[in-house]
Parts: sequence; C-alpha cells; structure tokens
Amino acid sequence: MAENIAEGEKEKAFDHIFNTNLNHRSWDGENVRDTCLIYIVDKGEPKILSNEEGKHAEINLKEELLKDDMDMAVQRNIQVYINNSPCRACADELIVFLDMEKNSKVHMEIYAASLYNIKRKSCIDNGEPHVNSMDEKESEKESDSNAEGLRKLMEHPNCEMRVFKEKAWDDLMHILEIHQEDFNERYETTSEGNDRSRRNEDERLKEDLKDISQKKIISWHEYFMGVAFLSAKRSKDPNRQVGACIINDERRIVATGYNGFVELDSGSDNDAYFPWTKPDKHRYVCHAEMNAVVNRHGTSLKGCTVYVTLFPCNECTKLLIQSGIKEVIYYADDKAAKEEFKASWEMLELKGVKLREYKDLDGKYQGRRINLKFDDFAK
Repeated sequence: MAENIAEGEKEKAFDHIFNTNLNHRSWDGENVRDTCLIYIVDKGEPKILSNEEGKHAEINLKEELLKDDMDMAVQRNIQVYINNSPCRACADELIVFLDMEKNSKVHMEIYAASLYNIKRKSCIDNGEPHVNSMDEKESEKESDSNAEGLRKLMEHPNCEMRVFKEKAWDDLMHILEIHQEDFNERYETTSEGNDRSRRNEDERLKEDLKDISQKKIISWHEYFMGVAFLSAKRSKDPNRQVGACIINDERRIVATGYNGFVELDSGSDNDAYFPWTKPDKHRYVCHAEMNAVVNRHGTSLKGCTVYVTLFPCNECTKLLIQSGIKEVIYYADDKAAKEEFKASWEMLELKGVKLREYKDLDGKYQGRRINLKFDDFAK
C-alpha cells in the first residue's frame, strides 16, 4: 500500500509521530513544532503531508482531498494519523470540508499523538513546568481557542477524534508496511531524555481528550439559534421546516414559533383541512416569525432580537418591524434573490434594524450542530 513513499520516509514519518511530546519537562523539540500527517482514503495508498509554504498540514490535507475529486456519492472513509491535534483554524477548515454537501457521506477518523497548544488537565494536575509558560494572557487565549476548535470537530457527526492505542500504532505500521521488532518494548519504555513512555502518554491523552469534550458550553448564539431549529422540528411542512426564537435584551426567551397552518381548533390536526402542496399551502400557512410574534403572550417585543432559521419574507419582515424588533439574526438566505425577500432587505435597512448572518457572529465561528442525547444528561 505504501509503495509510492520512499522507504526511509515511511520509518521517519512513523517515528516523528511516535516520539512527539514524550518529554514534558521542556515542551520543545522538532517533533512538537513540526506537523507530520499520514492519511489514507478507504484502502488506497497512504500519503504523507507536512507544514509547507506557511500552510499547516491539515490545510494541505483539505486541499489534497478536494483536488482528488473523489466520487462522494458513496461512503468514503478517511483515516488521519497526526502528531499534533489541529489548531483552531485547521479544525474550522476541516469542519468546512465535512460540511460541504458533496461530502455528506465522508467519515473522517483522526488519531493524534499530542494536543497542539492546549493546557491539558493531566499536565496541570501533575504541576508540569511547561504549563506555566501557557499562563500568559495570549497563550491562555490560544489554548482556549484550540480546545474549542477541537470540541467542535469532535462533535461533528462525520468525524471521530481519537488518541493512539497499541492497536492504532500496529495499524499504522501495517499501512506503511514497516515492521519494528522492538516496538512493544519501545511502547512500554521511557527512553533517554524523556519523562514518559508512549503508552503512558497515550493513556493520559485519552483522559485529556475526554476532559475537553465534557467542557463544551454552547454560546448564547448557538443556544438561541438551537432553540429556533428545535422549534422548526415541530413543523409538518414537507418542503421546509422553519423556526424562530425571540429574546429580549436580558437574554430571556419571550416567544418561539414554527411554520404551520392557521389553527382552527386547539389541538386539532389541521392537515385534514388544508393541503401541504405548492402553491396551495401558501394561502393557509403562518410563517415561523408570525407565529413567534403572536405567541408572545402580551409581552412587548420592542428592542428584542429574533433568531430565524431562514431569512424572513416581506410579510414577516413587516410584522417584525411593526412589533419593534431591533435585530434579525438569520441562518440561511438561499431565497434572498426572490423579489419579496429583496423587499425585506430594503425595509430592514431603511428602518435601521440590525441584520446579521449567524455563521460569523462577533467574529467567532458559531457551531452548526448541537447533538443531544437525553441519556447523557440523566447519568
């Protein structure tokens, strides 16, 4: 499988990943600073990537995968073996790749031998000296950002973030078609100049990765847009489920809504009266924003913000403006080219209503998924 990689390069790449970060007394060295990445698509030829021309190996990976022009209509499994976990920017780029519609059947499995510029719980608990160098404000900020990026990558349904175990090292040697007689001894032994064995480091990394995943706290924007999307799941519209969530200036939810037929009888199934087929349904459906406004139970909406999963049409925009909404945060605007949506832009701009797209609020990447398993919260 590795016939296109020079013989010496296979051993060198394996050792680069294997030896990364086995000395926490200094937190330095070529293996820590430089990235070595090995990837394989399905059961094809493995390829080795590194940082080149100012680009991280993970960015080069994304570009290589896009350049390969693979047939994504079938399931694709991508295995990645890397000495450092992706930084925040690289994690975001990998998420962008996985979020592409054509890549919906791609599954990526990433094995990391170290966590890149992240303050690890095991290191803090052991009082390791390199942690002190990360206590400065900028280093602390970078650590938090890298951990957040890693969390978002771990949460992606098409990605699994793993640490190495003995079997994973065996798999990597098999992929590279190399054999090391003394591997088991190397895995268990703390070599000269280091302060831990590879096994010890892998076990600690497993706990550190678990600690990072459990610290996930969604942002306010993720929370309120998440409520809008959760509300949308109540809609019976077979073409598009849309949701809205209105909050006041104290970050209190004052109303929610989703698109559905006008209510004739409380609790009745209005599907029996009206059709969901286009264009007939448009005469009877109340949009999510309209339902949110009428669901406010007497509370004033002056100065409130609405989170909507779809940019509002002209009719809903009129209602939002008349209700005193000061800001509209929208997720999708794929219908913006239609005349009625152009009118929405015009009215909102003339009224001075703040209009923002969800994906880059406050200059920060906002999560596009919130995975909830009820049982996880019952433990």
